[in-house]
Amino acid sequence: MYAVSRSLIQNGFDVRRVDVECHLSSGLPSFKISGLPSTAIKESRERVRAAIKNSGFEFPRRRITVNLAPANLPKYGTHLDLAIAISILKASKQIRIDFATDFYVLGELNLQGRLSSSAQCLNLVLGCMQQNSLSKFIIPSDLSSQISEIDISAIVLKQLVCIKRIKHFNHNHKLSDQRIEPKLKDSDLFSDILNQYSALRALQISLAGHHHLLLVGPPGCGKSLIADKLRNLPKLLDENESWQSKRLFSMSSQLNKASDKELPVRCPHHSASTKGIIGGGRPIIPGEVSLSHRGYLILDELPEFKREVLESLRQVMQSHSVNLSHGFEKATLPAVTTILANMNPCPCGYYNSNFAGSVCRCLPQQVHNYQSRISGPLLDRFNMSICMEVDDSIKNQPAVSNLKDYWSAVFRARSVQKLRYKKNLKSSTAFTTYFNGQVAENDFQKITGLRPGRFSKPYNLMISNRKHSQLLRIAQTIADLNDSHVIQEHFDEALYLQQYTQNDVRSSRRGIK
Repeated sequence: MYAVSRSLIQNGFDVRRVDVECHLSSGLPSFKISGLPSTAIKESRERVRAAIKNSGFEFPRRRITVNLAPANLPKYGTHLDLAIAISILKASKQIRIDFATDFYVLGELNLQGRLSSSAQCLNLVLGCMQQNSLSKFIIPSDLSSQISEIDISAIVLKQLVCIKRIKHFNHNHKLSDQRIEPKLKDSDLFSDILNQYSALRALQISLAGHHHLLLVGPPGCGKSLIADKLRNLPKLLDENESWQSKRLFSMSSQLNKASDKELPVRCPHHSASTKGIIGGGRPIIPGEVSLSHRGYLILDELPEFKREVLESLRQVMQSHSVNLSHGFEKATLPAVTTILANMNPCPCGYYNSNFAGSVCRCLPQQVHNYQSRISGPLLDRFNMSICMEVDDSIKNQPAVSNLKDYWSAVFRARSVQKLRYKKNLKSSTAFTTYFNGQVAENDFQKITGLRPGRFSKPYNLMISNRKHSQLLRIAQTIADLNDSHVIQEHFDEALYLQQYTQNDVRSSRRGIK
């Protein structure tokens, strides 16, 4: 006898259908699974056998062959247990042969026949719904609470025996974009940051247009403090972006760390490996750049990261995606992330500092070697670079006097950008972005009409073509914050925010003897 049920597997960020076929034949009793199953799936033979028996069904004493088609794709995860069990029950005629033929079956079985969701189930359901919103599922009861806001048709099971008395349900809420209103967690978010007007202005521009930001300054000036404030931001993601983030956390078995509609903020230690930052492994799982998708990746003490890790970020900062390969497994993961990095100007931290009593103890060669850890191509990809200092002659005052106006401008600018680019960009995928700092160059120039040469710059200023494009993008974000058209003043402010890359704070090889 032959029977088949449908399920889903993870293929990178994509979701693929898998047919769980079962064939019963005469011969010595055996139970084999083919189709490149992982060790966890091979072990499901014992779980399924015990679950069927303990649920009041009869486990067939025949030669059982289960095939997971297509057979050329590796299969991972324990969520195929229920599909295997249903195929066996259908093949042995203990349930109808046409039972749930158009449903995707997901769920892990324990020895008593109780169902539970695995780490991949949420990502599989969301990914399948994005491909076909009319998909129907059989899911464990503990998964239904996680997807309660999605319009979905499903059969909810607590135990395997419950397939005799199944029940349908539909949720009323649909997965769609919603207008997000600013709700601050802390009304005094920046009250402890004094005098750092340029840094917080750059942070506001970065939050509004998702521009990469580098903060450079001596110890204690507030670099890490500003980066830490990203953890207390208001909810800036819409519904669709929030579910994309949850899918990636589900892929890495860290769903409990995913926040609802809050910008994902990741802050890896500087000893992290390239695989930990970019992703990889077998099965391929997201790295920090993908887990911070639609949010921020904080790189504290940037020069302390390994050189290969920093260089691997160059492609991510430009294309906002990660192409991973492990043997014959290949995947493209979204990484629409914004990088906020900070660093000291030298090993002791006081190079060119005006801190009272602070004197740089580093030799010129040490300063140069330290700053050279950040390559030119990587440094050129930071849209803004701020030199932070504290002038003791200035009275200590909060850098942001009106936090409500600060956030109102951010939300207004984000709304304006989404409206502008959604109207003109046809595709809408996990890789699509609607912010000035992240859209493709051709789309930015075509939609905004801003092209190099439109605004004047100092005649002796030498900048790359990429940097000139970044200046135009920052100027557009400043105009969106001010709710106006782009003018020369906005371009000049964008130039001013290139403090570390254009000023004499960086050491020069010519000055070393």
